[in-house]
Amino acid sequence: MRRGLGTVVALGLAACGSSGSGQVTGVSQGGGAGDAKAACEAIAKLPCAETQSATACETELAEDRAKAEQAGCGAEFDAAVSCVAKNPSACDPDGDLKLAPACTEAAVTLAKCDPGMTCSSGGSESSCTYKCGATVLSCEMAEGAWSCVCDSGPKAGTQFSPTSGDGCDDSYLEQYCE
Repeated sequence: MRRGLGTVVALGLAACGSSGSGQVTGVSQGGGAGDAKAACEAIAKLPCAETQSATACETELAEDRAKAEQAGCGAEFDAAVSCVAKNPSACDPDGDLKLAPACTEAAVTLAKCDPGMTCSSGGSESSCTYKCGATVLSCEMAEGAWSCVCDSGPKAGTQFSPTSGDGCDDSYLEQYCE
């Protein structure tokens, strides 16, 4: 699953990870497309980014902006993007993208306006859940192996057994549930 700025802002900006080309034209406040470009260029340079393509990030950001606008959250999205452009994200010790503390308020405001833009995970050593927008997967470990199911989303009901790592890795959401 791609992790666009809208989704990512609420989480700590996971790298924009879609492919394609294009530029953000819909970010209308706080510097507009310039903020989107600056945010994507900064993220693409980080070693923990899913992709080093600022152009792909901008394309994804435009898609996320359109979704935020549909939800009536365009201004909140723009404010979050503007904050990220001015306060770049960094990689945390676990190798994940981390939102700058200065942008927490903007991210929370966006998440409250449009909960579909947020991702979350939780669990224990033997079970976990991962939710991003309307797509949810859950996994349980039995006899040393993970067993997972897509609980909701485009491929609800799909079952799979991850071959490595944590069952609730966000890449499984993309690979099996979307």
